Amino acid sequence: MKVDAEIALKQITLENQHVRLQMLPEVGSKITSLVYVPDNREFLFQPPDPQQPYRIPGYGAQFKDFDNSGFDECLPTVGACRYPSKAFSADLPDHGEVWSIPWEWQASESSAKLQCRCRQLPLIFYKEIRLKQESVLISYKVENTSAEKIDYLWSSHPLLALYPGDRVMVPPEVTEVFIDQSHTGRLGGFGDRTSWPRTVDRNGKAADLSLILPPEANAAEKYFTPRLSHGWCALYSPSTNHSITFRFDPKVIPYVGMWINQGGWPTNSAFKHYTVALEPCSGAPDSLEKAVAFNQASVLAGHESRNWELEIHLRAGCPQL
Repeated sequence: MKVDAEIALKQITLENQHVRLQMLPEVGSKITSLVYVPDNREFLFQPPDPQQPYRIPGYGAQFKDFDNSGFDECLPTVGACRYPSKAFSADLPDHGEVWSIPWEWQASESSAKLQCRCRQLPLIFYKEIRLKQESVLISYKVENTSAEKIDYLWSSHPLLALYPGDRVMVPPEVTEVFIDQSHTGRLGGFGDRTSWPRTVDRNGKAADLSLILPPEANAAEKYFTPRLSHGWCALYSPSTNHSITFRFDPKVIPYVGMWINQGGWPTNSAFKHYTVALEPCSGAPDSLEKAVAFNQASVLAGHESRNWELEIHLRAGCPQL
């Protein structure tokens, strides 16, 4: 572990011969860089201006107003919404309560432990990050400190670097996806479903949704898989022959959200992002309010806690599935 003191924000670096990880505990524990060391291959989408320093957004900030890069944590919602129970009076902010605030932390040469408290819901969120050969192992825990039942959803939010021709991979059991949003409406709107990976859009044009097009495609969509029985998803880059694979227990983390942005967002900016987020998540869709209505949210009983793990495997070559 190395803490870089020369920058305004504390930066933790964990590194072995295969993986280098950098993170900012004061910026929601954001992982800013994830590199496969043998080839110096950066897997995370980087800010458009590398000279611009990171800022602490502050509670309740809009995600779109900040750097929109790296790997954030979303809890207890992704989409801004009203908490869907009278037990707690809370308007939950965009991307949740934890991505925008400083976390407590301690680190050693080989691992980092971090935690934070939600501001409106009585939840404590913990994570421990360890490196093991070509993998990053993240152990999570969420704790309900109240006697009341709490509905929540957790979503990882890793924005990945892209190359044209990259391939998004999910288990073969996924034959259709639920649409949370479609930038141009080519696949319909919220609540619609379309076949995966091959489909026909609203203009009658055939499309392979798993194949990444050039950034001129002007497309940006968010999909969710159905509930999974196999816990993995991956991105493979034939042009560089590298892959990143996420593995998880589908009994606890049963969905994957896919934010596939091929130059279609932000709509009001000259700089359009070119990134994919593969998001293992405990509930769907992005809004906790809607996830509860669909009976697809996670629930903690009073004083209950829940643990899960996410393994992120980097390698040269196709994913090892």
